[in-house]
Amino acid sequence: MSNKLKVSAILVVTIAILFASNLITKPLIEKNNASAKFEPLLEVMSDAKDFEVLYDVNDKENSQLTDVADTVVGVYKETSGLGYVVLLSTTQGYTHEPINFTVAFSSEGIITNIALTNYPESKDFGKNTYPQTYIGQDSTLAGVSIVAGVTFSSSAFKNATLDAFNVLTANNLVEAGKMSDDQALTQLLVTVFTSMANPQGVAQYEESEISEGTLFKAFKALNDGGYAFLAKEDDTTTMALVNNDGCVKVVDIEGNDVTEAHSQVVADALSYVNDKLAGAAKKEVKKLSKLADNAELTEIVMNGVYNSVVKAYSTSAGDYGFIVKTYGYSNQVMTSYYLIDASGNIKAMTVDEIILQKEYFDSYTLDEDSYKSGFVGQNSSTYTSDVALISGATMSTNAIDMATKDALAAFAIIKGE
Repeated sequence: MSNKLKVSAILVVTIAILFASNLITKPLIEKNNASAKFEPLLEVMSDAKDFEVLYDVNDKENSQLTDVADTVVGVYKETSGLGYVVLLSTTQGYTHEPINFTVAFSSEGIITNIALTNYPESKDFGKNTYPQTYIGQDSTLAGVSIVAGVTFSSSAFKNATLDAFNVLTANNLVEAGKMSDDQALTQLLVTVFTSMANPQGVAQYEESEISEGTLFKAFKALNDGGYAFLAKEDDTTTMALVNNDGCVKVVDIEGNDVTEAHSQVVADALSYVNDKLAGAAKKEVKKLSKLADNAELTEIVMNGVYNSVVKAYSTSAGDYGFIVKTYGYSNQVMTSYYLIDASGNIKAMTVDEIILQKEYFDSYTLDEDSYKSGFVGQNSSTYTSDVALISGATMSTNAIDMATKDALAAFAIIKGE
């Protein structure tokens, strides 16, 4: 055989060997690549056979899923029918750095496993324990609470989990859980009594089980704005709201005022809060009086006011004064003061501390005197959130914006407008 033929034969054999090798190794490589890709999914669903990609944040255009929140990174279907896995990432925690976690759902819509893969927060909500409280929950998350003192991070975690449930239920992949009356009322609380939440709507209350006549659960606002209670009377569950003046309103699961039909719930709520409601501090009253040019203040009962206004007064000059407590940076309580004339125009406003923990901020710009004067003359028809804007201080902006709106709303309620 000539050398030329020998070279050709060797070349043919080599190509054949490489082809055969590729036939053998290609599936293995693909399997290994798939295993690496699906490794986070297998961590929460170890019995999975394989996964079908339903949504990938890096390939949104090829997904048929709708109502996908920004927190959802990926949605995967387990091919043998075990359920679904959702990758999540939220920056709504305390540090605004990504909290990443993976949640496995059964085909019935129950959380079967959960894994926290990145937690950059400085306050620990219980990295090894809190996520486990979600296992066994349906889309109502009935057995899950916000962690006191770590409300930003635990709320971010809970809201992202709700986003995962939403994408599954909105696309008819699993059925939504049925919310109980207790759950519906608890969810309603932050909208019917805004003192119970920060400007972002994140709950700011202490929750406890009680037994006081018809009452079985209590919620105490962290800004001393009042209480709320779940009550059971004649097989009907309602919620009683008690503001800081001891005024009570009872609502049903749709938020309707049903106070007149539940006098016993009202009596039980008043009995529980007896001697528990916060009075205005002397320094707060003094500051409001100074804002009103040292006019005499007479306390007004805030019947119908269920927001962040904790005290209201009439002045000897015919104006109205309000002490308002909202939540600023790190959910710290910010106390604001408003003087409103009889026509509903703001005459003056001030805040104990506009920028909380100033040492942590250097990007905001603020001339406090000019800022406060910008509120003068504003009323419920003219005021916009832009008036409260502080560049570089979003949380302070939101807190003061909420305080202003609540003070104007309280004025309208007290005046019967």
